[in-house]
Amino acid sequence: MPGESVQIALWEQLQDRVPLGVQVATVDLVVLRLDDEVHLLFGRCTHRNASLADARVEGNKLVCRHHGWDYNCRTGRSMIDDEEALQPFKVWRDGDAVWADASAVKAWRAQTPMDFYDDELDL
Repeated sequence: MPGESVQIALWEQLQDRVPLGVQVATVDLVVLRLDDEVHLLFGRCTHRNASLADARVEGNKLVCRHHGWDYNCRTGRSMIDDEEALQPFKVWRDGDAVWADASAVKAWRAQTPMDFYDDELDL
């Protein structure tokens, strides 16, 4: 398992195909349960930086509620623009706990500018 781990949810909190917003190292993330699988993606839409915590899941697509941009729930790849993707992160289930690789999130955050605030978003 990764160097620094952080518990992000309990399995029972995750509803099938209902996104759950969490934060690790000040990074907005979205946890997705697909049947018995769990996935973790950067939680902001690449189109306008809107939170994906209130997105909807259609099949295996995560769909932003604002403008309909959609992403593969497993890979984070945009279904609209091949150049866009949500960063996926290592996540796993250990008993009832769902864990994330906090080291990877922190490393990604250090390399990724996020110069926006919710009240400045152009939705």
